[in-house]
Amino acid sequence: GPLVNTDGEVVGINTFIFSGSGGSIGIGFAVPAARVAAVIEEIREYGHYRQASLGVELANLTPAIMERYSISGSLDGVIVARVLQGSSVYEAGLRPLDVLRELAGQPTVNLDAVQRLVYNTSVGDRLEFVAERNGETFTGEIVVKELE
Repeated sequence: GPLVNTDGEVVGINTFIFSGSGGSIGIGFAVPAARVAAVIEEIREYGHYRQASLGVELANLTPAIMERYSISGSLDGVIVARVLQGSSVYEAGLRPLDVLRELAGQPTVNLDAVQRLVYNTSVGDRLEFVAERNGETFTGEIVVKELE
């Protein structure tokens, strides 16, 4: 059912409750109303929800990863672990062991930050990036595709 604020406005759709007793008292989870509206619009326009995907596996930078692959600089960033051929990231020129430092004007401080950003993108969005390969910085643009 709906999650409402004190003014009676729908701000989310309740989806799940974590309850030790199995009853209605516990920690509730909801999908934000704006997200629900965006999904409904996708379904109306395309007949299904088109989930945005970069087609890449990323990992947080750690001191061990940086040492193993001779990466210098800050721990802020994510390392490209795997790229799917033909994906948005592949077409943008990113390859395994590249370090993504910025995406859509936002620093990629960790994997969580990147996942939140991608969650809020739509198919067709263009995301500029700053990355490093072998100590050299380069830039590019990722055109977001639909998750297959």
